[in-house]
Amino acid sequence: MANWNFFEHGKDGYDTDWINVHKQKMDIEQELDELREEKAKQQRIQQRLTQIRQDQKEFRESGIKKNRKIRRGKRSRSVENDLENAPPASSDIITLEDDTDNNKDFNKRRDRDLLLSDSEEEGDEKKASNNSINGDPPESEPVLRCNKLIYASRTHSQLEQFVKELQKTNFKPRVLTLGSRQMLCVNEEVRELGEGKLINDRCNELLSSSGKNTEDGKRPKLECEVPKSGCGCSYAKGDAIEELSDAILAVDEDEKFVGQARGISQLVKLGRQRHGCPYYASKTALGLSQLILVPYNILLHKRTRQAWNLDLSGNVIIVDEAHNLLQTLASIHTVELSNNQLDVCCQCLSDYMEHFQDRLSFRNLRNVKQLHCLAYSMYQFLGSISREKGSSTDGTVINMAHFFAQLGDAINIDLCRLLSYLENSQLCRKLRNFRLRYRPQVTIYNPNLSPVNITPLYQLRDFIEALTSRSEDARIVIDRTNIRDPRLRFILLNPAEKLRDIVNECRSLILLGGTMRPVDQLMDAFKRVCKIPQQRIKVFSCGHVIGPKQLLAISIGKGPDDKPLSLNFANRDSESVLRSLAQSFINLIRQIPNGVVAFFPSYAFLGTFIRSIRSSGHFEQLERRKEIFIETRAGKEETSIWPTFCRAAVTQRGALLMAVVGGKLSEGINFSDELGRCVLMVGVPYPNRQSAELQERMKFVEQTNGPGAGNRFYEQLCLQSLNQAIGRVIRHKNDYAVILLLDSRFTQQFLGNGLPNWIKQRLINSSNFSEALGALIKFFRLHKTEKEEKIQQQITTKLVNEKENSNDDIIEL
Repeated sequence: MANWNFFEHGKDGYDTDWINVHKQKMDIEQELDELREEKAKQQRIQQRLTQIRQDQKEFRESGIKKNRKIRRGKRSRSVENDLENAPPASSDIITLEDDTDNNKDFNKRRDRDLLLSDSEEEGDEKKASNNSINGDPPESEPVLRCNKLIYASRTHSQLEQFVKELQKTNFKPRVLTLGSRQMLCVNEEVRELGEGKLINDRCNELLSSSGKNTEDGKRPKLECEVPKSGCGCSYAKGDAIEELSDAILAVDEDEKFVGQARGISQLVKLGRQRHGCPYYASKTALGLSQLILVPYNILLHKRTRQAWNLDLSGNVIIVDEAHNLLQTLASIHTVELSNNQLDVCCQCLSDYMEHFQDRLSFRNLRNVKQLHCLAYSMYQFLGSISREKGSSTDGTVINMAHFFAQLGDAINIDLCRLLSYLENSQLCRKLRNFRLRYRPQVTIYNPNLSPVNITPLYQLRDFIEALTSRSEDARIVIDRTNIRDPRLRFILLNPAEKLRDIVNECRSLILLGGTMRPVDQLMDAFKRVCKIPQQRIKVFSCGHVIGPKQLLAISIGKGPDDKPLSLNFANRDSESVLRSLAQSFINLIRQIPNGVVAFFPSYAFLGTFIRSIRSSGHFEQLERRKEIFIETRAGKEETSIWPTFCRAAVTQRGALLMAVVGGKLSEGINFSDELGRCVLMVGVPYPNRQSAELQERMKFVEQTNGPGAGNRFYEQLCLQSLNQAIGRVIRHKNDYAVILLLDSRFTQQFLGNGLPNWIKQRLINSSNFSEALGALIKFFRLHKTEKEEKIQQQITTKLVNEKENSNDDIIEL
């Protein structure tokens, strides 16, 4: 018994302490190993960067590429990684050995690039068998990666602006801008295709076929060659891609590097000069780049992010213009498919099966028939819905179970397997080429569709991919806005689910914006959906850099005739309201110098107002004051209206731009200085509450967040649009402007509280039009006086300096 007590005492005392000490020792050794590994990794990175800078310096001095260990013509690692995941190439090159039977028709040989083969369906199996035959790939050096700062913005033009501002600083990070093949491709033959999906398929096809050589290393003798097939890409050479990648990473600490390939335009220019592919050079340089500039669609779409090998773990992500983050997520994962597109898909698949019926294998014929069955079922369902009498043009929303139940026999099709078949067989590209060769006379009722993309099977593929996603909040919207061509639209009611992976992987997520209010939706997304505790969320808000006299904000509820400016949906066709609004424009604009921007809630209201002032003669009165520019729904303003408006706004006469909230001119464009001395918000930009999609979203928010949440969601959408529109002015510390809110509803409490603090603090709720007009005149008179005094002071200073210089000259003589 005594021995047993001694054993127990030793176990609880001495033995337990020994185990804890050993565990602590092992933990310390593991931490030391990790630190040693990290130190060795940093040393390898520095050695690699030093070698890159040395190579680039020699290249700039001599103009001759340094001899590299890479064999000329060998593909880079980024190309090889893409080829591992790319579908096998079709037999586009027709050789003498391919067909020795002189009785076969030449057209059959020519159609081999359109024909499906069993190898394409079982590409993954062949790839696995090839790996087993050839053995394990040779060991290579581990990919070097460093911690990154990932900066995301809405468009590439905004990223280019960021690059220009960065070049003004003393920071010298290794910068890389990511873009699609469509933007980075330098192969003119491929760029001519125009469409992003066509460019991707053609690029993969060239890469897969460029390595086809015979045993002696030479290309086989050709009897005939299908145009634009199997030629390979001359820019996808390993040495050229490595050289271009090194040029991206080469940052000399002792010299300015304004010419570094930071932006898309610079990268494309450098790719043409060095005859290397900028797309794969960007992939190669991604690991060692410190600052990554990406558009929203690359960062927020998981599949695109994975295609780029963009690792978020341990990295800091900055999202600019983050007020529309959730709306952007919803837009990226929204897919549309029209009735006419489905009809063309069915015709194309039927013609293809009829043409190649005797040459398709059983498996390929089965898959093509299943695709045709799915497209035809959706076409019939959409047609039956559109033919229903009394159906609302605002659309109908159904859940996924209801949608699949309407597909009939197509419900038994394995969509995941069918999607994999589409990717492996490149059927979309083959059907497009089939149409171009045999059915060029194809009419699609879609004026915005590029004529080169006459096979909407790409859109069908995207729709099938959306249907395979397991999302409880997924819905199908049946849009009847265009009666001739109704549409199916796949939407997500809770796009914040797609944000969870990003939040969980990254080290820190920073959301930036000049007008982030209101933030209730984002806070709900982080807390309820992403499960982020409150203590991990930090909110910081600061005032504007301008002084109190540089901004004037006025809400105007009455016109010059003392009638209320009630611009709700019911009154927008009222002649008296439109007349009062036109008189307000005329009286206000004559007091405002240079450029004026007026935002309307919708294109319909803008069109109603233009027709009204043209018929009443007010348009000519406005045109005598300022040159008038009107945004159209076509969306070509950035290349036509915007430059012309900029030139006219800086003149003494000035210019008036009428745009729409949510259009291209309401976000991402800066109306600084003379371009925007005043912004008018005409009406309250509420979204269309009769929209079936919006009603379904409000219903979903109500179910998840409780009673009243749907109305709050509706109001926040309005405030986000309002704040983005009026925030286009005041772009730097010396700028000044006026914000005019034309609607009697702007006196409502929730609208006033939802404005940014730097606007809310300067807001004046005028009791009548004369009060607002007087404040406006006083504001611009003050700044005109200050401007004249500043100019006079500059002239006086210049004269004094010239006099002092002349006196110095006399003394020297």
